Amino acid sequence: MISVVITTFGNQKNLQQALTTVFSQEYKDFEVIVVDGKNDKTLFDTINKFDSSKVTYLGLENDKGIASARNIGCRKANGKYIAMLDDDDEWTPDKLQKQIEAFDNNIGVVTCYTSIICDDNSKLNTIQKPLLNPSYVDLLKGFQVSPTSSFLVDKEAMKSVGYFSEMLIYPEYDLALKMRKKGYQIKCVPEILMIYHKISKQKKLYSKKQINVIRFIELINFLKFYQKDFFIFLKTRELIYNFMRCFGLFFVLGFGGVFNQNTELILEKLKSFMDGAM
Repeated sequence: MISVVITTFGNQKNLQQALTTVFSQEYKDFEVIVVDGKNDKTLFDTINKFDSSKVTYLGLENDKGIASARNIGCRKANGKYIAMLDDDDEWTPDKLQKQIEAFDNNIGVVTCYTSIICDDNSKLNTIQKPLLNPSYVDLLKGFQVSPTSSFLVDKEAMKSVGYFSEMLIYPEYDLALKMRKKGYQIKCVPEILMIYHKISKQKKLYSKKQINVIRFIELINFLKFYQKDFFIFLKTRELIYNFMRCFGLFFVLGFGGVFNQNTELILEKLKSFMDGAM
């Protein structure tokens, strides 16, 4: 059985779209776990439009972010496999069927190609085609997997690496790294099985300067968690490139006025990283 974990924040329209995409799947042996960060009981009006016997609703009294919500859903899952689905993403009807067929021994995650749609037409729509079987070194060089809603995960493998990190902005990247580092394979089905609506996920919650700060802190976090691996596996020129990218962003932040507003937070992260590297 596959446990489908849907994360939402009290959005009835999006939840109906997400449930429609799940109940339209060709693969029928599934349960649905809806994790609602808003704890909005009116969502039952939407849930009851479907086979509610297959749906478990978890309303959170204290929302701690999407990674925490995903983990809560994953820990409640009864299936051998877990499929992640944000409420504003969609699947093709054959998504779960083709991914379950791709599972084999020692596979931790199966992903797929993703169609990225910009809802406001600000950019051309694109197709994300990650590596079909990325190595750990491939992942250290960059994010070589599709977004989280493409993930079909082996539950025991996920449990063994500690679920999603709740400290990072891109926990799916961290999960992929942890899976690969522990020896689990990551496989991609080379077909478009997911539709990712980009603008609905990025409604300018942060300014460009704030996003730069977030990215800088994220880089420091990844370097802290995987520093030994970066130094062992990456070539000298790649280390120099990543160092210069980091230094360049730090320079931009400092002269862009953002550094002055976030000095304490950034220096704390830098100190933490440097202490760990000693």
